[in-house]
This record gives sequence, C-alpha cells and structure tokens, in this order.
Amino acid sequence: MRYFFKSILFCAILSIFSCTTKNEEKSLATYTFHIDNAVEFADSILSVSKEIVLDTSVVTQLTSNTNFMIDDDRIFCHALTYVYEFDKEGKLISKIGQMGHGKGEYIQVHGVTLNKQDKIVEVLDAQEIYRYDYDGNFLSKESIDLPFSNFVYNDGYYWFASGYNSICGDYNLYKYDKSFNQLEGVGERNMDICMDEDYFGKGTILTYRSSFSHDIYQIIDNKAVIAYTMKFPGLEIPESFQNTSVSNIMQEMESNNFAIIRRFMENERYIFMLIQESNPKSQDLLLYYWIIDKKMKDERIVKFSGLKLDDSNLDSYYLNPQVLDKDNILYFVGCKDNPNIGIYGIDLKLLFSKINKKQ
Repeated sequence: MRYFFKSILFCAILSIFSCTTKNEEKSLATYTFHIDNAVEFADSILSVSKEIVLDTSVVTQLTSNTNFMIDDDRIFCHALTYVYEFDKEGKLISKIGQMGHGKGEYIQVHGVTLNKQDKIVEVLDAQEIYRYDYDGNFLSKESIDLPFSNFVYNDGYYWFASGYNSICGDYNLYKYDKSFNQLEGVGERNMDICMDEDYFGKGTILTYRSSFSHDIYQIIDNKAVIAYTMKFPGLEIPESFQNTSVSNIMQEMESNNFAIIRRFMENERYIFMLIQESNPKSQDLLLYYWIIDKKMKDERIVKFSGLKLDDSNLDSYYLNPQVLDKDNILYFVGCKDNPNIGIYGIDLKLLFSKINKKQ
C-alpha cells in the first residue's frame, strides 16, 4: 500500500500523464468538493458488517494492493502475476491459470472481468483474453487487435481502457462486441500518454474515468455518456499539465496543489470516492472519502490526517476500497488487527450516521 500511494504521483512517470477529452457532451450532474466540511477520520466511524480473512497460507502473494471482485459466494483476487478464487469463508478454491507460455497460461494480468451470467472468468493479457470457468478450468483464448490496459464485460459488450499506450488510437475507452469487433471509441484523447483508472467497473453501475480528469462516464444502455462533473475549487487539475513534456511532469506535479479521484464507485443510491490531494507545502499524504447519497441529496467528506508514505497505517483496509454492491456495502481489502489480508464490508448508510455524530 505504501508503494501504491507513492507510485500514483511520483513513480513510473513515463506512464503517468494527464489526458483530457474533446467531448462536448454536458454532464447529467455536477458535484462540488467542499473541503471545509470534512471531518477527521476516526476508527469509531467504521463499523465492519462483513469480515472475510483470506487463507494466505497457500497464497503468499496477496497484499493490500490486491484487486478483487465478488459474485455471490465467490471472491476473485488478482494482481499482475496471479488470479485466485476463494469461497465466502476465505478458503482458497482454485488458482485461475498461471504465468507461463503454455496452454491457458498468461504472461501478465492486465485486468480481470467476470461474465456473471455464464460464470466465466476472463483475464486480459495485453492482446489476448484467457477464459476460464468458475472452477478454474481453461476454456479458450481470444485475440484482440490492440494492447489494452484493462477491461470490463457488461451486458454482452466489452469496454477496454487504452491506458498510456498511444498505439490504441485516439480514445480512452473502446467498446467491443462479444466477437471482439471494435464498435466505437469514447473520450477523444489529445495527448499521447494518459493514465486510466485501473479500478473501473467496481460498482453496480458501470462507470469510467481517466485519473487526470474530473469527468465521470456512465455506461447507460450500452452507451457511454458523461454522467457527472466533479468540481474541486482551489484543487483543479492544472491546465499546464496538458502542455508539459514527460520529462518535466514530475516537477509540475510536485509544485502544484490539486486533487485527483483515486477510486470511484457507484450503485443505485451512493457514489463513493477516494480523493488524494497533492500539496507541495505538506509532508503528509492527504486522503479523503467523499460519499454522496443521491437519494437524499446529501454528502459527507472524511479527511485522513498525518499519514506518511512510510506509515504502517497505509496497509490498513480502510485505505483500499474496492467494491460497492447493491446492498450499499462498500468492501475494502487490507489488514485489520492482524497481519493477514482480509476483505471488510462497511454499510454506507451506517457510515453516514456515524459521520453525522462526529460533526
């Protein structure tokens, strides 16, 4: 986790650069981040309603950076070198494929998506998609025309993120049919390099954004539209980033005060965001929860203070939100009261109530 937060602003500079869109669509709604309304984080505002400690005795690679997805009683965890499947008690069911050059083996995991209707796990390895059933049996390998960085399967279509690879063409997101024919591009990019969100598709409503953009795309009737514009007064992404060379981007980022959305998840009622503020005057890692209750038209902001890049608290579960389900449970991955990696569910309605009491 410490490496994760350090890397998102200062490491791998060649692969981290802003991108913007020329899309002239207007967003359906605008929300404004009022930093003065933030309350300080305290353990007391989090009440864990679900807890699953994963059996890492046979899976030593799991860390708080592990991605995961949930389908009924199955949990799928993945990172660059592995995909594992656990049951709802945290016991290992199977390993989904493995690294290598043989049949059903991938070189690197760029992304994982679930076809929940057909119970199929699909693993993206640049220009190949490896398909397995939920028991880990290899089914087939499919080829695609471009080396994408991540993907999501949704209602009969695939949505591929182009990431920082300009070979993928003029758009940030591409729609493909089930036969892997390209249908359309979304979000025209005007720079060669950008950083896509690597956690898109983690709510019950499919959304997408680029890390250096505050516009949120929502997939509605298999069409991508700009659903929200998130405004950050005084913390806007500097326009100078658009004209800065790759060699100078680190200096620009270290000398500007701005905010980026590290995680965005949405279901029918809530929007949850993990916000990171870059402030050259602060030695602390500045992080916030921004939670919007769409039904009640209310929102809350929680601020994490005093975090350092070498702070052991960065491995704590509450700094790594992953999945927002239909029951308004927000799932996190990380450590809690012990060194073992676990998955922890927080009821957002209860979290709202706890924050109210702290205000």
